[in-house]
Amino acid sequence: MAPKRNNIIPNGHFHKNWQRMKRRHTARAKKAAAIAPRPVAGLLRPIVRCPTFKYNTKIRFGRGFTLDEFKAAGVNKKVARTIGISVDYRRRSMSIECLQQNVQRLSEYKTKLIIFPRKEGRPGKGDASAEELNVAKQLTGPTVLPLEIRFKPEKVRIPTEDERKHNSFVALRQSRMKSSWLD
Repeated sequence: MAPKRNNIIPNGHFHKNWQRMKRRHTARAKKAAAIAPRPVAGLLRPIVRCPTFKYNTKIRFGRGFTLDEFKAAGVNKKVARTIGISVDYRRRSMSIECLQQNVQRLSEYKTKLIIFPRKEGRPGKGDASAEELNVAKQLTGPTVLPLEIRFKPEKVRIPTEDERKHNSFVALRQSRMKSSWLD
């Protein structure tokens, strides 16, 4: 029986090249071995809130830290890229909470950071000592400092009598009316 109207004839392309996927996996492993104790996941990224009213409760990784965050954390913006921190010159910190959170993230990263000397045996200013170099391990995982989502759902409870009687719609209308009187 022929399909009616203008429907597409199913033509699934179920031919994944699994050998290519394996090749990518081995390439990642080689890259991790080549860059030794550096994190494989890439640069350290800030925590930002998603834009728009619908998504602003969610947090995610941003493109880079702001210059204000670097100034507050005591990190030079030129040195930041060399020690594995992403920089975004365009982003602005709109809230103090976000700024403080990212400054704390930068300072935590600085405490865990081990900088290898450029010339072996001759450590420069700020480079790690020989003991720290022996302890250094390759970071494995999705990111350098992963996101910690601290959402705790409220426990189910029975509403009180006052909460049952409260009418949110009326309360909002009353407050809107009172605010218009003040204008």
